[in-house]
Amino acid sequence: MTYIIAVLGFVLLSAALWDAFEVIISPRRVTSRFRLARAFYRSSWWLWSAVGRSISDENRRETYLGIFGPLSLVMLLGCGQRRSSWVSP
Repeated sequence: MTYIIAVLGFVLLSAALWDAFEVIISPRRVTSRFRLARAFYRSSWWLWSAVGRSISDENRRETYLGIFGPLSLVMLLGCGQRRSSWVSP
């Protein structure tokens, strides 16, 4: 069971690193169909903006929506760190 988890963790970590390479380092436009970061941001923004639309005060809503960028980056990096810790014993 440990080997299966290690292989799965390696595959997920490799996919995350490849996605980071395509998005950040590669100088040309990415044409792959599925990207982990894109799936993460689309799903989390959908939920975050749905909550934001329910806030009636404009200043509070803009503050709430403005937090999404930095917080989502921290969440994305945290998820990647957690996945990489599954591989190590």
